[in-house]
Parts: sequence; C-alpha cells; structure tokens
Amino acid sequence: MWNYKTPGIPDDKFERTENVPITKEEVRTIQISKARLKPGQIVYDIGCGSGSISVEAALQIESNGKVLAVDY
Repeated sequence: MWNYKTPGIPDDKFERTENVPITKEEVRTIQISKARLKPGQIVYDIGCGSGSISVEAALQIESNGKVLAVDY
C-alpha cells in the first residue's frame, strides 16, 4: 500500500465508501508528525472513522507497537 516510513499516504490509497469521511492527507501528516511516535508505542484512536490516522500511526510504531481504534 505505502512503502514509505514518512506520513502522508495519499487519500486515494484508502478504500472507503462515499459516506465515510476521511481526515485529509495534509492534516494526517501534521498530526502524526506532531505525535512523534516511536516503534513499540501503543496508540489509542478513539472515534477513528475511516481509520486513516490509525493506519498512519501503525506505520510509525511498527510491528512491535499496537494501535487500538474504535468507533461506533
């Protein structure tokens, strides 16, 4: 899907239906950069919606970290 460590996956790379909003690429990039995530951390994404931030966070914390994402 995305072969880079840097945040900023293009919006069109996410599969979603028209009714599901997505946090835009520019906003995700800033949020993930400001979080300064490191491998092995745990991330909670409450109200994850489409999960785009969860996906970007998972790339930063790598396979030894954990992302817990919930929405209704």
